[in-house]
Amino acid sequence: MTIFNIAPIYKKSAIEKEIFKKNGVEISYEIGWRWSSVKFNVENGDISFIDVNNVAGFHPHDELNVIEVDSNDSCWEEWKFPSGMSAKSRTKIENIWEESGFCGLEDDGWHSMGSDLLLKGPLKITDEDGNVVAEGKEQKTISYDDYQYADTGLSEWILVNTNPVHLGLYKTHGTSIWPFIKFLYWDGSNWKSADGSVFHRDWIEKWCGLKKKPDMC
Repeated sequence: MTIFNIAPIYKKSAIEKEIFKKNGVEISYEIGWRWSSVKFNVENGDISFIDVNNVAGFHPHDELNVIEVDSNDSCWEEWKFPSGMSAKSRTKIENIWEESGFCGLEDDGWHSMGSDLLLKGPLKITDEDGNVVAEGKEQKTISYDDYQYADTGLSEWILVNTNPVHLGLYKTHGTSIWPFIKFLYWDGSNWKSADGSVFHRDWIEKWCGLKKKPDMC
C-alpha cells in the first residue's frame, strides 16, 4: 500500500455535510473548512484516476480508501432544510442542535445517515514525505454569470450522446427527473450536479450552451 495526502490548493474549499432523516424528510448540517487534508492509500501507488483539476467537485469518501481526514478552522456553519419545511420546525431543529447536538436530534427522532466531504477546486497530492506528486490547475469554466451576461445567445439543443467540447455549466433537458430543465456541470467525462454528484446520462435527453465560450467572445 502507498499512502498519499490530498487537499484543495485554495483555502475555504472543503465542505463537510452531516445528513439526518426522519419520516422520509432529509436535512443536513454543513461546515465550511478553511483547510482540509485527506490521507488515503492505494494498493499499486497509481493515482492517475484522480482528476486534480477537479472542475465539478471531489468526494474522497466515494473515490478513495480514506485513512484519516484532518479539517481545521471552520469558516461557516449552516443548516440545509427542504423548501417546504416550516420556519417553526427549522427553529426547533436549530435549537435542539445548539443545546444537545447529535443526542438531542436522535431523541427527537432524527437518524444520522452519515457524513460527506466535498473538496472544491484544484487539488494537490503529496506523498508521505510531503513531496508534491500531482497538482491541479484552476480551469476557466462556464458559470451562471456567463449565461446571465453573455450576449452571444445559446446554441441549438444537442442530443446527449454528443459531448460538449468545453468544461463547465450547461443547460440540460431531462427525461424523467423534475425539473426537466436544469443546469449541470460537464467535467469532460460526466454530467454532475452542483454538489459534485454524478448525474446519470440516461436522465438527460439533450443539452445546449453558449454559442461562444465566454473567454473567447
